[in-house]
Amino acid sequence: WVNVMKSIVLMGGGHGLSTLVKGFKNEPFEVNVIVSSTDDGGHTGKLRDEFDCIAVGDLRMVLNELISDNSSLKDVFDYRFEMLHGIKSISLGNLFILSLLEMYKDIDKVIDYFKTKENIKSNVYMSCNNPLTLCAECINGDVIKFERVIGESNCNIKRLFVDGEPICNEE
Repeated sequence: WVNVMKSIVLMGGGHGLSTLVKGFKNEPFEVNVIVSSTDDGGHTGKLRDEFDCIAVGDLRMVLNELISDNSSLKDVFDYRFEMLHGIKSISLGNLFILSLLEMYKDIDKVIDYFKTKENIKSNVYMSCNNPLTLCAECINGDVIKFERVIGESNCNIKRLFVDGEPICNEE
């Protein structure tokens, strides 16, 4: 009998990735999560524009699924301010990650912070360490920028590419 370690890699972003993480987090094998860094919609887009940072919303959703259900942090990570001008409806988790990013200047150190403090066993990586803009070239030659706009368009996509020079995570 040979003992073989099982490992899985989950890639993506948004609710789909965090749902997969939730399903695999308690499995008896190594879980590696690669989070997309092109999200530019909603509150993540506002934070990207304001702070010229990578997208933190998809990372927040993944980390929130990996945090123990008994953690007090889990209770507040998805809290959204309702009355404050400028940050209305932005999740506390996004602001917390952004604050750590400002302190550490490195998203990998932010992820390590959560892994250590919350005893997260899974490996979590951002696909790229810099803000990128997703673009689509349509069959008719038009180019559409921004993930949120591409998703709302009726473009027959010929190819997808990023605007900017990706600084890919070496891991």
